[in-house]
Amino acid sequence: MTIKKIELNSNARRIVLAAAAILTIAAAVLIVRWSFGSTISANASDIEIADFAVDLAPGDPQTHYAAAVLRERTFEPDDAQAAVGELEKAAALSPNNYLLWLALAKALEASGDRNGAEAALRRAKDLAPNYSGVR
Repeated sequence: MTIKKIELNSNARRIVLAAAAILTIAAAVLIVRWSFGSTISANASDIEIADFAVDLAPGDPQTHYAAAVLRERTFEPDDAQAAVGELEKAAALSPNNYLLWLALAKALEASGDRNGAEAALRRAKDLAPNYSGVR
């Protein structure tokens, strides 16, 4: 195997190579953050850990769902409202996931928002009409 040498004689080539290296590093950092956030949210046992996962991967519906589930377990009014907010974010990030809409409907009903719960349940039913959980 022969080694090929890339000549960087001009400034334009140097700039293009530097830009490609910076983009590659930035993409790698984003991918690692997203993957790490998603992984730790799947195994989170504390709200702080779930919040850290949300900070790492704010565009991942799994991290918001994990944070919501942990907040629902505390039975505190502030955490119940925060859980609804996290589930709304998760459903917005993954609008075709009927399980998220079903969880949102249950959380809204528990918080006293019957109209919102009914709307979320209707959305879940539209997405999965044959699923018994939405009936």
